[in-house]
Amino acid sequence: MPELTVQCQIDSYMQTPQQDTNFGGDSVILLGATYAGPTKTFLDRPIANFDVGALAGQQINTAKLVRSIVSLAGGGFAAHIFRCTRPATWTELGVTWKKYDGTTEWTTHGGDWDAAVPTPVPYAEATAFGIHEIFGLGEFVEDALTLRSGIVSLIMKADDENPGANHNLGWNARQTPPGWQLVIDHGSTADLGRRGGAGRGAGATAHAGTPAARPRAGAAPASPVRPTQGAHP
Repeated sequence: MPELTVQCQIDSYMQTPQQDTNFGGDSVILLGATYAGPTKTFLDRPIANFDVGALAGQQINTAKLVRSIVSLAGGGFAAHIFRCTRPATWTELGVTWKKYDGTTEWTTHGGDWDAAVPTPVPYAEATAFGIHEIFGLGEFVEDALTLRSGIVSLIMKADDENPGANHNLGWNARQTPPGWQLVIDHGSTADLGRRGGAGRGAGATAHAGTPAARPRAGAAPASPVRPTQGAHP
């Protein structure tokens, strides 16, 4: 079963209370809530695009998201991956908590996502530095090939965005090797009867690795994100 590794095409994260700040040039992508004592100081939601168009016409068996964790405070929390509904219009150097391209506001601040199609992927965040894998993204790849011109566009968020303590982490952005990737197991359409639809499993996770450098200077042990917003357009 051949595998294709697709590097992240564009990425950033959206942060509040810095709602008008763009982080598209940062070397580390942040997710989660950061506290100073009882006060939540930051909340971060990652956003990324992956171009899987090279797999047009192929059967998608499985797909996983692979990241290199370099910052961690209170890991292990529950999170979800959603499909961003603006794959072709959000921009890496324009996206903020309020706006998707530096000019036009999201329908709901903090990003627009679909809570139904494809099925959001639930997973447990990393508890250690190093490589961390999130499984179950086969449906995202199939959806992108069928309906989104081959672009898998993701928004990630913690389930509890008001945990009362640090629940955050960071991983290498696309411009910091190895970046983050989608690893896709695929086969030709002729294999459809033999292989079945293994690409739609739940988002189990595994992690391993050695500690690495921490995120940008002055960053809190991870980033913050707002309370769950529910379904987005």
